[in-house]
Order: sequence, then C-alpha cells, then structure tokens
Amino acid sequence: MRLFLILLVAGIFSVSVVEACTVTTPQDILTCALEKHPDVINAESEKLRDDHLVDIAKQRPNPVLQSLFLSGKNFNDSNLTENSLLLTFELGGKRKSRINQASVLAEKSGLEVRRNREEIALRTVLTLYRLRQIRSELSRIEETISTFSKIITALKSRPKLTPEQEVSQSSFSLVREDYKLKKITLIQEQAGLVAWLEVATGVPEQIILRHLPLPKANWPEFPVSMETESLSNATVALARSEKTLAERNSAIAKSKAWPDLQIGPSFATEDLMGNGSSTGFLGGFSLSVPIPVLNLNRGGKAFAQADQSRAETNLDLTIQKTSAEKILQFKRYQAAIKALRSTRQINGMATDHEKIEEFFEKGLVTSVLVIETHRQLYDITRTRNEQELTGIDALWKLYILEGTALDAKI
Repeated sequence: MRLFLILLVAGIFSVSVVEACTVTTPQDILTCALEKHPDVINAESEKLRDDHLVDIAKQRPNPVLQSLFLSGKNFNDSNLTENSLLLTFELGGKRKSRINQASVLAEKSGLEVRRNREEIALRTVLTLYRLRQIRSELSRIEETISTFSKIITALKSRPKLTPEQEVSQSSFSLVREDYKLKKITLIQEQAGLVAWLEVATGVPEQIILRHLPLPKANWPEFPVSMETESLSNATVALARSEKTLAERNSAIAKSKAWPDLQIGPSFATEDLMGNGSSTGFLGGFSLSVPIPVLNLNRGGKAFAQADQSRAETNLDLTIQKTSAEKILQFKRYQAAIKALRSTRQINGMATDHEKIEEFFEKGLVTSVLVIETHRQLYDITRTRNEQELTGIDALWKLYILEGTALDAKI
C-alpha cells in the first residue's frame, strides 16, 4: 500500500512538472495563457465533442424487422406467419444535408476556440503591461512618501517651528496619508491582476512579476492593413460560418419534405391444417412510404429561408462594424503614440523636483510647490501609463481585427 502511494504521488508530481509552463520571457507567459486558460480548455473540449457531429450525421437508420402471426378457428384451422426485413432509404438528400450541417457546426467550434484565444491574448498582454506600470507607479509613490517623511522628520527635529512651518508639517502629513491610500489601491489592483494570470497560466506570482514587458519603445507605424475587402478575423469568420450553416439548415428543411422509403424482402408461411402437416410458403417484398400530402414541411422551409436571410444580413453588418472598428482602433493607436512621443520622459522630469526639495530645505520655496511638484510627477506617470495602455489595447485589437493576434509578439 505504501509503495502504491509513493508511486501515485511520484506520478502526479511528474505529470505536474511536465505540464508546467517554462517562463523566461513575457512572451512565454502569453503562450502559456493561450494554452492553459480555463476558457480555452473548455472551448477546445467543446470542439473535440463537436468533431463527432459528422460521425453522428453519417449514421444510417437500422433495418426494421416486422413479424405478423395470425391464428384462428375456421373450417381449415390455419395459422399465418409473415416476416419482412425493411431497409430505410432517406430520400431528398437528407443524409448529405445532415453531414454538411455537422461539418459547419464543427468548423464553428474551431472558430470559437480561436476567438477565445484572441480575447485571452488581449487581456494577458494588457495585464502584463499594467503590472509593469503599477510597479513604476508604486516606485513613484514610495519615493514621494519617503521624501515627505524625511521632511516631516526634519521639521519635527527643530526646537521651535514658525506658523508657516507648522502648516507645512501638517500639509506634508496629510498628503503623505493620501499617497499611502493610493499605494494600497495599487497593491490591491496588482493582486487582482496577478490572481487572474495565475489562474490563466498556473505560473506563480513571483515568476510572473520577474518577467514583465519593458516600456513599449518601438511602435509600428502601420500595424495592419486598412483594406476592408479581405477581412479574416474570427468574428467575421463566425458570421460567414453562420451564413453557411443557415444554408445547410435550409437544405435540411427542403429534404424533410421528402418521405423515407422502406423496402425489403418479405415471406409468409401458412399452416393449412393447423398441425404443421400441410404448410404453404409465399415470398416477395414489402414497401412502405409516407404519402406527402398533409405535410410538405412548408413551415420548416419558410423558417430556414428567413434564417438564411438573417444570416446574410448579419454577415454584411458584421463586415461593416468590423471595418468601422478597425478605423476607430487605428485612430486610438495613432493618438496614443503621438501623445507618448510628444511628452518628456519621466526620468528627466524627476531630476528637476530634487532641486525644488533643496530650495525648500533652504527656505527659498514653500511646501505647496514641493507637494504640487510630486503630485504633477505622479499624475504625469499615470497619464503616460494610461496612454501606453491605450496604445497597447488599440494595437492588439487591430491584430485581432486583422486575424494575426495569435502570431503577434509582445
């Protein structure tokens, strides 16, 4: 028993080691999320299930065995037995229409997997960049809190403060508490983002935080083609698949107007004396077919035709919306990178505030200027991060609209 448990634990451990993602770059985290996110796994399971729809559609009806036994008392005391073996032939192309419909349904499941992966790719990339931004914002907050703490300590160390210095001390204390609250908010946001990535990849927090992307430096001028004639993203592909499915459903509805033909050999035996001494044999074939008089499936055909028109309209609208979305995201992308290129780097601005702090220590400037300088630095950091995230969001949405998101690199 102990040996069995040891082998079981060793087997589980080896499986977990094999299935764990190897992470050395941010791209590895993205690749891992595309493979191991629960939504992706569930979509792939549905695809594996729907792949068997074609096998179901290919199935043929089983033969039907019919038997009839009659016995009665008359002047001959005869017994009659009839047996028929009927084979069902589906007329009107029912089987072919079913197979075509099942093929489209299986294809749709594959497109759902692709769309799930594209959505996971976008969220993973945004999460990784936001985590790196949170790190920079936390660094700015911690530097501000440390600076204000030093100023407060220096003011408290003086034997007597002027009214202005007392007000400054109080102001620095209040603002420091505000930055502490900002820090708590960022830590909570970071915890939520890391938890999502841990679920998506199974990679622990410490590894994720060690492999975050650097600030985006090289922005492609034209990340995708703006032509709308050959859209190939998952949303448009699904709309095309729905149109094809509606056509297949219409073919099935038309085929259901045709009856199923049942035909096969038939033979009968009759015991003329009732005791088996004199038996007659008859042979031939049996035929069974419904008469298509009362039901020609007009309702089903009308519904399928209306659904086909709906699918065609939906495809046209999807192409229009996708084209408009691509133009919108391209404008967002251009505006974001223009804003980033037109502003100074934070590092250069951060050196300027050190001079202001020196002036404050010498009594040359007021505390308001010191507090305002740190606030502006933090606001600029936040704004640049927001513009960077907007650019990343627009860029990857353009990749999705172009159908290249799964091949794109961070």
